[in-house]
Amino acid sequence: MIEEALRALLGSRVRFAVRVPGQVPLSALRPEEEALAARAVDKRRLELAAGRDAARDALRQLGAPAASIGRGDRGEPLWPEGVVGTITHTDTLCVAAVADARELGGLGLDAEPDAALEEELWGLITTREEHASLRDDPRPGERARRTFCAKEAAYKCQYPLSGTFLEFEDVVIRHGEGDRFEAVFQRRAAPFQAGFTISGSFVRAADHVIAAAWIPGGEDLA
Repeated sequence: MIEEALRALLGSRVRFAVRVPGQVPLSALRPEEEALAARAVDKRRLELAAGRDAARDALRQLGAPAASIGRGDRGEPLWPEGVVGTITHTDTLCVAAVADARELGGLGLDAEPDAALEEELWGLITTREEHASLRDDPRPGERARRTFCAKEAAYKCQYPLSGTFLEFEDVVIRHGEGDRFEAVFQRRAAPFQAGFTISGSFVRAADHVIAAAWIPGGEDLA
């Protein structure tokens, strides 16, 4: 089950909830949240409802206020004070995850279809180092998909701390043992210095590859 896979991926410090877009009614949105999607198409409004409903479930599990969740300038969720969190969704899956900010300084999650990434997209989402590593992999399209997924998770993890929108060349993903990876900054994005590394891991479940990235609480970000 996907819940078991996510529990193994995220560990005991993180609380999460899973929803299916389209199966959560729009009435799940709080009035402040409805305004975020007032001009959106129905598909986007249903995704928002699934994400906010999952987020409130995760917040309740954490013992935090299940309040309305706003949206920042780049579309990022705005969490209650003392909470770090992340939301990801595809057409068929939505996951929200939260943690105490004293336990984790940053948290990012991304879900993508568990399928090879089209070759014409590899050059758009990879650095030279990453692109070269694809040639050494027997399944380069799947590695490219995991690389993209890991970058998205790392970007979500760092953004609340830096406020910096990173481009694909600004972080290098280095795949490690098993399903682990490291996301290494290639430039400064205060408070992160070039060379700072965010750790992460993958899981495959429910026809998706899901990447989680995290920064331990109290870690020196330089």
